[in-house]
Amino acid sequence: MLCRGGIEDDGLDGVLGLRALLLFEKQVVDTGETTHPAHLHFHFRWVTFNRVAADPAACFPDEREDVAVATLRSRSVTTVTESTTRLGPGREVAQRMAAAFASMRDGSADAQQVRESLRASRKPRRHVPVARVVDRHISGPYGAQLPVRIYQPHTGPPAPVIVYLHGGGFVLCDLDSHDACCRRLANGVGAVVVSVDYRLAPEHRFPAALDDAWAATRWVAAHAAELGGDPGRLVLAGDSAGGNLATGVCLLARDQGGPPIAFQLLIYPVVDQRRKASAAHARSAPGVLTIDHQRWFTEQYLGPNGDRSDVRASPILADLAGLPPAHVITGEIDPLCDEDEEYAQLLQAAGVPTTVRRYPGMFHGFFNLPDDIPIAEQANADACRVVREALIGPRRPEECR
Repeated sequence: MLCRGGIEDDGLDGVLGLRALLLFEKQVVDTGETTHPAHLHFHFRWVTFNRVAADPAACFPDEREDVAVATLRSRSVTTVTESTTRLGPGREVAQRMAAAFASMRDGSADAQQVRESLRASRKPRRHVPVARVVDRHISGPYGAQLPVRIYQPHTGPPAPVIVYLHGGGFVLCDLDSHDACCRRLANGVGAVVVSVDYRLAPEHRFPAALDDAWAATRWVAAHAAELGGDPGRLVLAGDSAGGNLATGVCLLARDQGGPPIAFQLLIYPVVDQRRKASAAHARSAPGVLTIDHQRWFTEQYLGPNGDRSDVRASPILADLAGLPPAHVITGEIDPLCDEDEEYAQLLQAAGVPTTVRRYPGMFHGFFNLPDDIPIAEQANADACRVVREALIGPRRPEECR
């Protein structure tokens, strides 16, 4: 057993807060030919796992799992070895999500019914205050009006500007579903955040969502100063389907000569619409995001005869050279884990400074659940720190709340 001496009771009612001490951190350097140890040192920190106390052994399996973390310097990789658990603290949340997605199992689900089911399963989120929030409409494609929500940080201008594109398989979710996430980014990075309410499938199929994301990004770049932002520090960020749109916007910005994107934050992004079953599906959280779910989302978005190999839909097939630096977040038991980490490797191979962090025991969608899962709260704080340090520089340790 790993770290049995590191268990502490946090005194939670009905829940045992378990803290696993990380044993060591090993850094290796990629020389371009072979990989060899550069140095080895002991490194200690705490990771908290909250779970029902009735099954204490489940939190400390005998196996250990490597969490790959590539640095912003694309030539080196850090590997952290952590104790992991299947589902663990997120079991109840994962089961609730699986129940909401149950109707998609046979591929015949109605999109509106799935939206209503997911909306009904949501729990109220902890309120995260920011300096100011404004809902407005901006110019979208073909003269249409595009709803956005703008979050102002407590820090003064000019601040970095983050265009945030929510997840939901191109079919689900909205400004409200990712409101708390955007608030945490605004506070933790000290950035203006513009959340985009892009059109959803199947009512609006590919490339409608990408067209909206691209139009919103150009509008934000042109109006950054009036928002209190710095157009030279523009970030594209998104989770799942939103991560796919963020990659698509970065490709468009590169190919069309701007606007310049300084950084991309990709949270378990969809990068391959060909939907091939992989080893990641075998170890994924039951019912949360199955291969059948993924194929259903893809059909809603691309249509039954849509081109799954279009690089705007499957950026893993694109030429990635010249894209902005990236940070990729993955979950150990997310079926997208393997393709996302492959995408990060391809970014690095293309010369793009890229970091990737895998969170143990985490399933698809965990980043938006910091109120429920402590390691998700840590992932939010980590993401804020990485973006801030890339654009602004180090600050004193502070959680993204």
